Amino acid sequence: MLDLKPVRGMRDFYPAQMRFRQWLFDQWREVSENFNFLPYDAPLVENLDLLKRKAGEDIAEQLYTFQDKSGRDLALRAEMTPSLARMITSRFESLSMPVKWYTIAQCFRYERTTKGRKREHYQWNVDILGEDSVSAEAEIILLLVQSLKKLGLSAEQVKVKISSRNILEALMNKLDIPPEFHQPVMMTIDKKDKMSESEFDQLISDKLPRKIDIQPIFDMFKLGSPQEISRFMSGLKSSCCKQDQLDKYIEDLDQLIQYLNPVDDFIQIDFSIVRGLAYYTGIVFEVYYQQGKARAIAGGGRYSQLLEKIGGKPLSGVGFGFGDVVILDILKETSNLPQVHPQIDYYIIPFEQKNLKLAFSLLDKLTQQGKRTEIDLKFRSLRNSLKDASRDRCNFVIILFPNEVAQNQVVVKDLIKGDERKVNIRDL
Repeated sequence: MLDLKPVRGMRDFYPAQMRFRQWLFDQWREVSENFNFLPYDAPLVENLDLLKRKAGEDIAEQLYTFQDKSGRDLALRAEMTPSLARMITSRFESLSMPVKWYTIAQCFRYERTTKGRKREHYQWNVDILGEDSVSAEAEIILLLVQSLKKLGLSAEQVKVKISSRNILEALMNKLDIPPEFHQPVMMTIDKKDKMSESEFDQLISDKLPRKIDIQPIFDMFKLGSPQEISRFMSGLKSSCCKQDQLDKYIEDLDQLIQYLNPVDDFIQIDFSIVRGLAYYTGIVFEVYYQQGKARAIAGGGRYSQLLEKIGGKPLSGVGFGFGDVVILDILKETSNLPQVHPQIDYYIIPFEQKNLKLAFSLLDKLTQQGKRTEIDLKFRSLRNSLKDASRDRCNFVIILFPNEVAQNQVVVKDLIKGDERKVNIRDL
């Protein structure tokens, strides 16, 4: 027997679910365009080599891959950033910097499905490319916080946790952790919340070539301000990291926190945030829902070598991805999803088959005026037709009574006020 369920990890969107999805996308678009970001899109299918060059090992293993009939190795996109890099590289010379683009794209990853995690999801991506200063991070995070407010979430419910991979790498240099082990350590830190402290300690130790005291990594997780970070790093004995570079990283973080003063109640420094993806190179951030079991809602950061990996010129960027699955679950739990039933402007009741020609003429006229209109094609009692019109949240009912139609009139009933009047057909 044919299995009528969606493929595991995928979703159907019936009209009721589509209304919520469309509402969410509308909020994302409005915030993006308020900040003067421009929309873009790209093919769902990309060359496998493009996606592998950009993705870390974990993501590469989760790609949906296949060969087309010409033997080309292709994949469904797991995220939008590789496509963005390809598009920017293709038109690099003609683009005016900085580029400020956004998209809402469907993405696919073959991974274990859990609550809040599917094998497909829609992701809102917002990026600024061609601006090296932390003003780009400030604008991106301010936009992100405004979107959270627009969705009805408060600073008590969500926090934007900010970190710096540059400062963490400086710490690893001070601990004499060889550079080739930095990314494996970062990947382990990224999974920190899913294990106990002893398990985390053991896993990091297993990643290292020799016994290294990693207690300073745990100590850094407790720091909450750029000033605390500066004092902490100065207290470490090693001098493997150039002090002027470290000062610049701390200064950037401090400057960012100052720029975000208007939304400081949403902001928190947390060095356990590293973002597992290999292409992040500077400040990174994640949005966490704080109530109950903490859940990541969105995340992003600075990337500096993305275009170079696919043969492009050096260009720094910053951006984030914000998926639809977790946030819709949270908005449902917190009763922040709006009542998004469609309002019908006019509901036409023709009564008889012979009135359908007039009914369709009115349908054409009203829809051209931008009115949401429906015809009742069941030819039943007025009472049942009005009942359906009321259930469908209709504003007005147009009733084609035979006597009135003979006089080129219809009856228009206002379902909100309860009154009705005769109207000449030409005046509708």
